[in-house]
Amino acid sequence: MRVTEKNVVLSHGPDRAPLCGFVTYIHPGKPVLLRRVGWEVSNDIHDDFSDSVSKDNGKTWGTPRRSMGSTPVEGGVLVHTENAALYLPDTNTLIHWTNDKIESALKAGHDPNFSYKIRITAGEPDAVSQGTASDVQIVDFGLPQGPVLSFSTPLHDSHGRILVPVQWQMEDKAGVVRKRGFPARKDLPNVLQDVWEVGLMVGEQTSGRWNWRLGESVPYDFDLTSRGLCEPAIAELADGRFFMIIRGSNMAWPEKPGYKWLTFSEDGGETWSPVVPLPADDGSLIESSATGSALFRSQLDNRLYWIGNLCLEGRRPNGNMPRSPLYIAEMKENPVAIRRETVTVIDRARPGEHADTQHSNFEFYQDRVTGDVVVYLTRYGERGYDGGIWIQADLYQYRVAMR
Repeated sequence: MRVTEKNVVLSHGPDRAPLCGFVTYIHPGKPVLLRRVGWEVSNDIHDDFSDSVSKDNGKTWGTPRRSMGSTPVEGGVLVHTENAALYLPDTNTLIHWTNDKIESALKAGHDPNFSYKIRITAGEPDAVSQGTASDVQIVDFGLPQGPVLSFSTPLHDSHGRILVPVQWQMEDKAGVVRKRGFPARKDLPNVLQDVWEVGLMVGEQTSGRWNWRLGESVPYDFDLTSRGLCEPAIAELADGRFFMIIRGSNMAWPEKPGYKWLTFSEDGGETWSPVVPLPADDGSLIESSATGSALFRSQLDNRLYWIGNLCLEGRRPNGNMPRSPLYIAEMKENPVAIRRETVTVIDRARPGEHADTQHSNFEFYQDRVTGDVVVYLTRYGERGYDGGIWIQADLYQYRVAMR
């Protein structure tokens, strides 16, 4: 694997950064792509999304058209954070997921005291893009804090189901975690602000409509990951099992290791094994900062690949940092492990850039024609952090040749 291209797709504004919501094919056979791009206007608050179509496999793009944005509501503003999309060529159906969340103001930054819902839209691709699709569902599965879509890559599995990794703020009824200094929400005193659980949103089709339910949460030892578990990536194995690679954190105790965590399901994602550190194929453990990652099975060789951040260059994780370099690697599947000899850098902080330049907020797709992996990445902090200029970051496109 090797990086063959790196280009700026869209430059930053004075106080906002462009970001890619998703890129996906939207035609069963022709190389027609749909790309959604929006703007980060303050920490984890997104606005002003627009969609463009390419009819020549990404060489050129049509005029952007507005697709999604914020709406003033009582108590603040309704925003849509995060995007995930999955195209089903057999039925020419595009399914799109996003969070519905009220924030006090666009420039206030993410407030953990407001609950989430997930908005699911399904239909013909152009209707989904333009907001005219009739199949729209808004779900919370009875969780007062709501489920959250965060760095999620949906999977259409071998049983015809759609599996969407999600997370939700942990409930601490007994107050055990709060007694250790982890704050609760102001409006939901038994729900923690920044300790998370993860599981799957499972979609099954009945009479042409997708019905959604929430599976069980993944068990873990809180003393090993101080913010719980976040942002899982899922894959299906040849023997019918599923596994997830999950973001952890050592933010509250940086003297402890920071890992990506691994869990397995033998019942289709309904229940999960207790997490263990994700190993390399030589049996070693590679530390990692608190970052999301992605898994995909290549159309070229049917092998499984992973994209994410690892701490391989001498700097240990401390919570969310470092978020550079960004790597791609092949996965060994029996037993599940990163093939260390395949680990390849997609991008890293360049000489003269801030050491905490982030290579963590990415979307991707695999080129139907060439098999290349095309990655979209916003390099937050590339111009530094003093005075809030972390947000003066550009959106880049990378092309990774897989053969």
